[in-house]
Amino acid sequence: MNSSDFDDFLDITKDQCPITFLKASLKLEEMNIGAVLKIHLNDGEPFNNISRTLKKDGQQIISSSSLEDGSKIIYVKKLVETLSE
Repeated sequence: MNSSDFDDFLDITKDQCPITFLKASLKLEEMNIGAVLKIHLNDGEPFNNISRTLKKDGQQIISSSSLEDGSKIIYVKKLVETLSE
């Protein structure tokens, strides 16, 4: 994805699970269907949990990439109006 191919950005590199997922879910709730959220997060548990749960909730992970500092960027397209319980 190009650096401008997203509608909103969320940096959760300083947060821990489950706050990371809650912040991502709440941000997506504010967005319109079809919008793309760029999320900057840590690799490992945050990346795995958020990717898995957002997919389970019906959202689309468009792409992900690793940065030099070991963190990740994922692009999530909002497809449905749900909040995981």
